[in-house]
Amino acid sequence: MKRLEIKKIMKSFIGVVIICAIINYSIASASSDDKSSMPLFPGVTYASIATESEKPTSEAPAVISVITAEELHNHGITSLEQALEEIPGVYSPFRFLNGNFVFRGTRPQLVTNPEVLLLVDSIPQNDAFDGVLQRYITRIPIGNIKRIEVIRGAGSSLYGADAFSGVINIITKTNDDYEKAEIRGRAGSYDTFELDGILKGQLGSTKTLFSLQGRTTSGHEPSVREDAQTFFDGIYGTNASLAPGDANTYFEEVNASLEFFAKRWRVRFQLRDHSLGMGISFLNALTSTGYGRSTQKNLDVFYQNPDLSKSWLFKTRFNYMEDEVIGNKPLFPPGAFNGSFPDGVNVKWGGTERQTRFETRLINQNDSQHEIVFGLGLINIEFVDIIDTRNVEFLPGGVLSPLGSYFEQPVDKRYLQDVSRQIRYLMVQDDWNIMQDLIVSVGARADDYSDINTVYNPRIAFIWLTRHDITTKLIANRAFRAPTFLELYAKNFLQNGNTELDPSVINTLEIVIEKRFFSNANINVSIYSQKITDMIETVQSVNSTIETINSGDTIMGNGIEIETSIPLRENIEIKSSYSYQKNEREGNTIYNASPHHKIYTGVDWKFKQNWNLYTNILWLNDFTRDVSDPRDDLGSSAFVGTVLRYTSPTKRLESYLSIRNIFDEKAVSTSDDYRFLPNDIPLPGTNYIIEFRYRM
Repeated sequence: MKRLEIKKIMKSFIGVVIICAIINYSIASASSDDKSSMPLFPGVTYASIATESEKPTSEAPAVISVITAEELHNHGITSLEQALEEIPGVYSPFRFLNGNFVFRGTRPQLVTNPEVLLLVDSIPQNDAFDGVLQRYITRIPIGNIKRIEVIRGAGSSLYGADAFSGVINIITKTNDDYEKAEIRGRAGSYDTFELDGILKGQLGSTKTLFSLQGRTTSGHEPSVREDAQTFFDGIYGTNASLAPGDANTYFEEVNASLEFFAKRWRVRFQLRDHSLGMGISFLNALTSTGYGRSTQKNLDVFYQNPDLSKSWLFKTRFNYMEDEVIGNKPLFPPGAFNGSFPDGVNVKWGGTERQTRFETRLINQNDSQHEIVFGLGLINIEFVDIIDTRNVEFLPGGVLSPLGSYFEQPVDKRYLQDVSRQIRYLMVQDDWNIMQDLIVSVGARADDYSDINTVYNPRIAFIWLTRHDITTKLIANRAFRAPTFLELYAKNFLQNGNTELDPSVINTLEIVIEKRFFSNANINVSIYSQKITDMIETVQSVNSTIETINSGDTIMGNGIEIETSIPLRENIEIKSSYSYQKNEREGNTIYNASPHHKIYTGVDWKFKQNWNLYTNILWLNDFTRDVSDPRDDLGSSAFVGTVLRYTSPTKRLESYLSIRNIFDEKAVSTSDDYRFLPNDIPLPGTNYIIEFRYRM
């Protein structure tokens, strides 16, 4: 590293320390310090995402946000994107095929999202094939979620691969979380209809839970004024583009789950099937046909033995997932490339991804000064039964050669061969109360991959219980993002893989101050600095092919995040957050499809017995374009929403009307290529949804 870079990092670190010291001193000096009295604060939030046991988020060795089931319902949230709008430092740009989340401005790889780890009950959901949060597409019914825990920042010392810029853990409800059977229904804009139900029961001493959901929507069908084919029409003098036109964004799904709960066991069987419209192609051309379909089967087994010995808690998780994916994906419409493709450029592809995971934890809680966690895991991932049928040949130089009709590609010419990956890992974490008011959390994990190098990820955190109502943290963290199968092995398709890829690495330094109040209010301030090396990127080579490389540039980033909850009165509560982030490569602010400033504020008002009104505003400002993008940077956008709720006196019936983007803000999600989608992608206008929930 250059000496100037070291000086810059040290200056930034010293500045952050001084700022936090001033803030902390000012707060601590506001009143006398009485540590002999340790009152319990009603607003303390608990989470387990940063450790293996639930503890107050203020004492966890990470920056954590939690969204409860009550908030999901009260705020009219119907998707994970909407839930994460409330979290500082997180932005979800609209994508046609999948959810996509940008944490702290760390730009996802095109339309995939390998820099964020999505968990359901601590089981990873990311695709090894291309990094898409495929299991996220088949949404878990919101009513089945107990809470959503979010780590802002690195988490590889506990979770390994892809816990790079953020971790999302969806905790689902168990049999004990339901009093009776439930039925929920929703209807709203864009021909959206949803019905799901919960049925709890008991077989002897074994409790059961059955969940079934069906959902259909046309999506908001954004209008695309110009696309990639418009660009090529200008070159060839043709008129093949379907733009201006509306993108096909329909979505249909069915989810079924059956669970069994015994004293120490939880066993879950799941079946999910969904299909969706293609929106636009991978090459940014509007198409009138095309679809994607996924059929997924899951078996999850959880075992916990708190009686193994007086001092040890034993936990084990086993997961088997099989996901069969098939897609008919037109890349360009009929008549493309001066009529060379009268039926359009079409690709039918698919395959089956299987993941088998066995993980175990030993937790020692006997020593009041220590909580020690030992963990190990064995993971096998494979992508097999590859389907590759197309009417185009991808030649060097980015040339598309017509084949005349569909041909099933021979094995050696398919976009991917059958591939597999085995991972073995060991981890340890020790939360050590070295003094009455000081906790030192030390953790490390080593992941041994069969197809890339062994990766080591340490973490150290100092948690100072500054006062009974103030906590100060200093956290240093390292995390990695593993290359996907597509990035390693793809050929003859949209990009060429590179078997020499190394994992991307991020090093993060954070200072956090949390202040709690007797009124159930709290404020959390996080200041961070991060450094990314070996960033995995796709670039256009000298012969016009798309290649996958490790960038030689270092990406430096920093930011601040503030999160607060304030009950003004017994019947009014405010939840608010602000975040600022900036990432630079070689002195230039990098394009990351994420705003530099984000503010969210929501006010929940119980204005009448059994009636509540929740009003919120999301303000985004300053989207920076790529240095090679001639378009103007995007300015600010403000989205206002409201939720009117009714709860019957018996609480058996609940309903709400949610209206989002009330003032019909004309906003866009930034496109990746200014030539092919010069007008970006319009976001939804004013839309509504009505929900009814009935408890039997």
